[in-house]
This record gives sequence, structure tokens and C-alpha cells, in this order.
Amino acid sequence: QFGKGLFHPKIWMLFGEQEGLLIVGSGNLTYSGNGGGDEVWSAFHFDGRQQHHAAVFASAWAYLSRLSSFAKGIVAEKTTRWITEHTPWLASLPKTRLEGFSKLDNGEEAAFVYNQPQNGILQQLGDLVGNDKIAEILLMSPYYDVKGKAIEAIRDLFPSCPINIVLEENGLLPLSVTANKRYSFYDWKTVGI
Repeated sequence: QFGKGLFHPKIWMLFGEQEGLLIVGSGNLTYSGNGGGDEVWSAFHFDGRQQHHAAVFASAWAYLSRLSSFAKGIVAEKTTRWITEHTPWLASLPKTRLEGFSKLDNGEEAAFVYNQPQNGILQQLGDLVGNDKIAEILLMSPYYDVKGKAIEAIRDLFPSCPINIVLEENGLLPLSVTANKRYSFYDWKTVGI
């Protein structure tokens, strides 16, 4: 059985008066999670004067605002008043819904996905992509489950797509994954990461 909630990315959103930084990745807020361990990160910079990545910031802020609406005390004060008071560019973000793709300034699209009680990240990914033709999938993680159940779940979700799997020799490897002609394996060190 493929468990739910095995993928647990972290989100950091840093606020400045005119700029912001959004970081989503696997690392914890520890020494090893920020340099000593094998982690994967995506980062988006926002400059209130140029509005790059405004749609992604709007989705992330909508998500964090919804989470913080349950906060009490000083946490509620900081997340509901202090951040908005000292970060005026938040008011200029486009109104967005959490689900679906957002257009970026460079013409690409990005979606902000998160675990929901009835709809996990993998299912949301399938819903977002739908019947679009996918050329290939790149999986990159220092840690896989030994039986490769996560790999197989992605294979089943996208049944005609080749899957490139990047492995890190010091991590956990999918040693017992069932062989499949759609899988290609690569060493973390040789792919220029």
C-alpha cells in the first residue's frame, strides 16, 4: 500500500518591504536541512517593482493565510496584521485561487499544490496535467522507498511517459522496484546537480 503524506515539502516565505523570497523544498530548518544534507529546493524571488512570480506568491500567500487563520496570540498578530502592515506589496498580488496553474512573467506556468484531506499532491498533479501529453518525467530525490512504490504510483498516473530517475548513492535507493522499460536511472553526481 502506498502511504499518504510521505512527501512533506517545507515552505518558507520571507517578507521585505518591497521584496519577498519564496522557498519550497525538502529541507528542515536545521543545519543538515540547509547545507549538510541532500535536499531539493525551488526558489522564487518577488520584487514589488517588477512583479515577477506574482502569481506564485499570491498562491503561496493564500495558502499560508488560510493556515494562519487558526493561529492564536502573538502568532496570529504577526501573521494577520504585522506581515500585511509591513509588506505593502502583498496587496498588489493578483487575486488567485489555490488550485490550478498560474501564469508566470516568462510565459511558463506553475501550480502551488499541497496536501488536502481528500486530495493528495500526486492526485492533484494528475488532475492538473489531465490528458496533456507529457514528454518525460524527471524524479530527483536523495531518498526513495526501497520497493519503489512512489515511482510506481507516478508510473501508473502517467502510463505512457518515460521516467528518468536520479539516484544519490548515499541516500535510500529503490532497490526492490519492479523493472520497467520506461525507467532510466541516473547518478546524482553525473547529471550536474
